[in-house]
Amino acid sequence: MSNSFSNIMLSLTLGASLLLASCGKKDNSNNVTSNAADFTSQDVNPSQEVKNIITADKPYVSDDLSLQASTESKKSTVYFLVNDLKPVWGVDQYKTKGTDFTVLANLNDKVVPIVLTGSKDGQACGIWNMNDGIQSCYSDTLSVLTVKFDPIKNPGLENGLYTGKFEILAKGWHNPDFEKVITIDLSIDYKSANLITVDKPFVSKDLSIEASTESKKSSVYFLVNDLKAAWGIGQYVNGTDFTVYANFNDKLVPIILNGSTDRGCGRKYMNDAAICYSNFISALTVKFDPAKNPNLESGLYTAKFNILAKGWHNSSYSKTITLDVELDIKK
Repeated sequence: MSNSFSNIMLSLTLGASLLLASCGKKDNSNNVTSNAADFTSQDVNPSQEVKNIITADKPYVSDDLSLQASTESKKSTVYFLVNDLKPVWGVDQYKTKGTDFTVLANLNDKVVPIVLTGSKDGQACGIWNMNDGIQSCYSDTLSVLTVKFDPIKNPGLENGLYTGKFEILAKGWHNPDFEKVITIDLSIDYKSANLITVDKPFVSKDLSIEASTESKKSSVYFLVNDLKAAWGIGQYVNGTDFTVYANFNDKLVPIILNGSTDRGCGRKYMNDAAICYSNFISALTVKFDPAKNPNLESGLYTAKFNILAKGWHNSSYSKTITLDVELDIKK
């Protein structure tokens, strides 16, 4: 790859400045596990029509770039690089669900990491990692990139509009002279932060930051139904099961959910305020487990309920968290 295109991949324009941000590692499944991307985000006007745009519901899908990479004498597949991805050949056939990578987006004057997933269509061979140069089935050179946002892979996001811009480098495998920079915009209007689905849990931010004062740190515990506050009642537990009632075909049906926290000493009950090695972190996870709800019929279950967050060391801290449930049960 030429130095000029390497620099393009490692930088993005934000306003009129350039910033290089470091990236993380690549794991064995070619998924980028970074906490930052090799570029900074740039605002996108959400009302502007942008062809290369990713929204909460719309993925980016490229043209078949093998048509541009191929010559009269040689056909060529195309692979796609972002952050510190390196090209591979024939990795995880029939197993991968694509390549996860991190980009930075703007939200209310904050820079927030967003996980996206890039993949190539392998036709009858399934999905390929985006950086895989292998041919599709039947020796087809088809090279179509799809990049999408999946809320399940972004469980801790707040509601709001996430905007940004990043670049992906397309490279020819059989024709290494082919290079093309793809600029993609983000305009993700995320409204599902407090929504629990079959696949997506609710994950709160660390409320100990809100509960603590300049003079005193405070952990936070979480109450629902008739739960009472507790201290040190268990660690490495499976969390707290509790029941909410959901609407299903004009009936109220009990649904079992599970709430937990983790302060570095394993999973704890949601109503347990005990700290661990001076760790006050107080983020709540609430999830649906089908195994705990085996008798639910197929269909859509909806509900809304409240959880009360309370400060332990700062007893004046109190916050109501309203959660929505949309469970599409299929059997």
